[in-house]
Amino acid sequence: MKIHFLGTGAADWDWSLPLSPEVRGSTCTLLDGKIMIDAGKTSWENLLKCNIDPAEITHLLITHTHMDHFDPEAIKKIASAPGRKKKLHVYTSPEGVLRLDRSLMTTTELAFGKKIIIQKNIFEVLSANHMVENENEATFHFLITTPKNKRLLYALDGGWMTSYTRNKLGWIHLDMIIWDATSGTHLNDWRFADHNNLEMIQHMRESLANRGLVNEKTVHVFNHIAFTLWPEMESERKEAAEKYCGLVTEVLGDCGRCLEVAVGA
Repeated sequence: MKIHFLGTGAADWDWSLPLSPEVRGSTCTLLDGKIMIDAGKTSWENLLKCNIDPAEITHLLITHTHMDHFDPEAIKKIASAPGRKKKLHVYTSPEGVLRLDRSLMTTTELAFGKKIIIQKNIFEVLSANHMVENENEATFHFLITTPKNKRLLYALDGGWMTSYTRNKLGWIHLDMIIWDATSGTHLNDWRFADHNNLEMIQHMRESLANRGLVNEKTVHVFNHIAFTLWPEMESERKEAAEKYCGLVTEVLGDCGRCLEVAVGA
């Protein structure tokens, strides 16, 4: 599986102007060139900036309906992109489905425990420790299993891992975790209830390692980077990541970063 990170920023970046190299777009991830996770405020710009044809996106999974992950107008643009040969299929919460123009796309309502097969990859819907404006609306993480049985946990946005998600992971090794790392080096920030800082990730990583779910080969990817909560210099970000989570880490920049390490072809 090829993982292409199109946008890697939390919601505190300035998106009032067109994206520049210094500005991270809203988090948006492309799998194997066809499957997209999240389409928020700058997702259309993310695609164009990374030279991705929106008409090639066949499936879109939404983690939750905050504006930096779910923008109905951006999704409408993707669904009606010139040259599209197949209707866009969107997977989101029941509340998210109601906000979409369903004449342009097909939709599936997500629920905890649901398993979806897309291009031979299995997506299991897990719970996220994250709340949106409607406190009764579910928010999601995804456990992705590739045809070669490589396992990827996609965990944006969220704070401490829920017990439901931990139990659903079982005792099988994870090849990669894409962590919500919004709060970075701000270890006492109030957003800990909905987002991780590096110390929180360290504790979770060590707990998972004690049970064999992660080891020295597991790749830890830090995503959803807040402008105000991480060091400004890339070297300082890398140093902080290594301090808390060891050497097998990636602190993502924005558009154009691709990873295939550890998740198989």
